[in-house]
Amino acid sequence: MNQPLPPAAALFATPAVKVTHRDDGATLVQNPIPLEPYARCVGEYLEYWAEHAPDRPFMLERSPAGLWVGVTYRQALDKVHRIGSWLLKLGLRPGQPVCVLSDNQVNHGVLMLAAMHVGIPYSGISPAYSLLSQDHAKLKNLVQRINPGVIYVGGAGRFKAALRAIDGLHGAQLVVADEDELPNAEALHFSDMLVEADMAAVHKAYAAITPDTVAKILFTSGSTGYPKGWSTRSACCVPVFRPSDRSGRFWPNSRRCCLIGCPGITRLGAIIISTLFWAMAARFILMVASRFPACSTPRSTTCAKWLPRCI
Repeated sequence: MNQPLPPAAALFATPAVKVTHRDDGATLVQNPIPLEPYARCVGEYLEYWAEHAPDRPFMLERSPAGLWVGVTYRQALDKVHRIGSWLLKLGLRPGQPVCVLSDNQVNHGVLMLAAMHVGIPYSGISPAYSLLSQDHAKLKNLVQRINPGVIYVGGAGRFKAALRAIDGLHGAQLVVADEDELPNAEALHFSDMLVEADMAAVHKAYAAITPDTVAKILFTSGSTGYPKGWSTRSACCVPVFRPSDRSGRFWPNSRRCCLIGCPGITRLGAIIISTLFWAMAARFILMVASRFPACSTPRSTTCAKWLPRCI
């Protein structure tokens, strides 16, 4: 049964936005809250909670039987190390991102964190380009532009047409969920990435990450043509995981976990439920990242109508 919602102040920092309207018609949006120390990359938070709250749930999703299944912080970090080792062994370069076509899933989230943990960019492509499009024009365009080194699809049966459409347009290693049938002889199952952990290689790659390392490649909605992409640095990803004050609000919080695929929000005092597509959540990051001087991503004046509600 749903519990009463706690006051908003218990979940979010107090809004603080300075809006300046210039004579030339531009609108400047600034956050007056001073910059506090922040992590080098998102992986620092995962490692922290894997040490301090190893057995607490991190990401959960509904199983076919209706049960909550997923990973704790310790299990997530172990998989991140193993997948990161596999990605490094594959020889991926920064210019060969890990691309995910499917919806929010625990495997999706773990793979995203693993790529970012070893300095390989991640890019999530809206499932609509695979499942709703008839000609897959936007999907084809994005795959050719991204030039991915790995493509992951969970629930590959629904993506058969999309995978056929991009066949021959990339040289990526295709990975599908363990319960999926392999679409071709070269494809792998998700568990094939979990065979071993080369901790020396992972630690070396992780140590080389800087705030300027490209973490994600994000795309606009494509409502005015093909989606437009931009690189998002590690410094820009950190704000959504780092509270804007020292109250502990926002993830990471050892009392909270991310539940995937929920129709609403319940038990907010203990749990945060995410219904955002991972890539969409990163677009939210880009809007709030303007509070961090270390983030040089160009600010758009269109953020003016969103920022007061987002922060």
